Amino acid sequence: MAQKEFSEKKMANVISQANEWFAAFQESSLYTKLNTSAQANSELVIISFSELMYKEELRSGKEWTATTLENILVNIFPKEVSEYGNISSDIIAILTAYFEFLKEDGKISNADTLSRKLAKLSFGEATEVPTPTVEKTVTKKVAPATKKATKTTYSEEDVQRFNRFAMGNSINTGSVAATPKVATTSTKTVGRNEPCPCGSGKKFKKCHGK
Repeated sequence: MAQKEFSEKKMANVISQANEWFAAFQESSLYTKLNTSAQANSELVIISFSELMYKEELRSGKEWTATTLENILVNIFPKEVSEYGNISSDIIAILTAYFEFLKEDGKISNADTLSRKLAKLSFGEATEVPTPTVEKTVTKKVAPATKKATKTTYSEEDVQRFNRFAMGNSINTGSVAATPKVATTSTKTVGRNEPCPCGSGKKFKKCHGK
């Protein structure tokens, strides 16, 4: 038996068939019995399931098996269907109703086998890579310590004692400027019969000594 190979033409036929089967399923009572969420997600689940069955397993609708069904839904769906987290809880209800419809419509012959396998699977949560938790460092503000200013009260006697000490210390260290010396002028007494200092040639007693 020749090994199957992927064919773009076959892929197009699978997609066309999936759309045709889904359109008929929407008109059935099995579809209307689904809840609102399952109805909203049914097209994505059914078309994606049909496409991936051929893309990964090279199987069209009449060739689906319980083994390939498990592989697609458990291993492939979570990685290939971006909305998996939103539709996972509706997968079993949607495909169970869909397989039953295909059985009643004569499209597939192993609907019961597929449904039994489906019932054993779990799609409660999406398989996601956990996002590392970044711990936030909380910086606690610590109020700066307030230094209390201390005020020392001195008595008048203490102030005077301090001033005397400061003045004495300044004198001892030579910090006080020396008292400047005052020049002294000697006064000479002129006799009355001596020549007058003014230079007139007269005796002092007849000039400025009068």
